[in-house]
Amino acid sequence: MDMTQYTPKTWMNRNRVLHPSEGPMYLTVPVHGSSFHKLTREIALHDPDAALRSITGKLQHYRRVAPYSRQVVELVERAFSERSDDSLVALDSAALRVTCEYLSIDFNFAICSELGLDLSGIEHTWQWSLRISQQLGATEYLNPVGGAALFRPAEMEAAGIRLRLLDLAPMTYRVAAPFTFVPSLSVLDVLMWNDPKDVTAYIRHQSHIVRPEDVRA
Repeated sequence: MDMTQYTPKTWMNRNRVLHPSEGPMYLTVPVHGSSFHKLTREIALHDPDAALRSITGKLQHYRRVAPYSRQVVELVERAFSERSDDSLVALDSAALRVTCEYLSIDFNFAICSELGLDLSGIEHTWQWSLRISQQLGATEYLNPVGGAALFRPAEMEAAGIRLRLLDLAPMTYRVAAPFTFVPSLSVLDVLMWNDPKDVTAYIRHQSHIVRPEDVRA
């Protein structure tokens, strides 16, 4: 969703991976003019070539230790090389696409700002999902369970949109010395240590769709 306010210093342009001795560390893609006053679609990468060198350099400590380090670095390189332009949205979309391809997961997506939707007059966070769903003819909206508190399920139901939440517990897995396992890091760390087939199987077998009232109970 690239029509909402950009939020600096969030997961929009950074994530965490393991550091061999100090716990998690950030991988960050610098952007131009990071500001709360801009929409996400307006954010452009600052020197993407330098960002790629920095990220792949920081991932080198996985080499010779993590069994899939080469494949993961190649995914990062593909995301940068296959992006359609220098926007943050283009990089994030390419990263999602190449990761899903690696995991043999279908990934069908559209860029919100390119759909010609009327999203004027939105006052509350939950209204984004409602207005987009209505204009696309959807009757159900699926969101990660962590964002449950952002929505007003009863008001969405009254408008003909049923809210459902996707619950997936963080995957646990073995890492090799000198690393220590930390849960809920970037998918890059997950893929460093695990066969992609095992990751896909975990997602498919451990994902559960729940109702908002079950989460709030």
